[in-house]
Amino acid sequence: MSRGSTDTALVGTRKGLFHYDLGGTEPEIVATHFLGSPVSAVGVADGSWYAGLDHGHFGVKLHRSDDRGATWKEVAYPAAPEGEDKATRLIWSLAAGHDS
Repeated sequence: MSRGSTDTALVGTRKGLFHYDLGGTEPEIVATHFLGSPVSAVGVADGSWYAGLDHGHFGVKLHRSDDRGATWKEVAYPAAPEGEDKATRLIWSLAAGHDS
């Protein structure tokens, strides 16, 4: 789970990504994203939302939204170091890094 803001929660599950509004008396689902696809990691950095997915047939993918989930774009993730296993099996953690 990741907090998009103080009134938002993003919850990745085996069934997709769920966007909750926490501003009321009860949490409310605002939207679902990637319905039916496992979302193994969710992160928020610099106003963008990130979701790590395991599409099964299409493999592991990283997606970013710059508009609070209205649209998503696939982004490249870092390549494995030379000599390491090149197949990413799961994105299990996301963290903001240095600009370079």
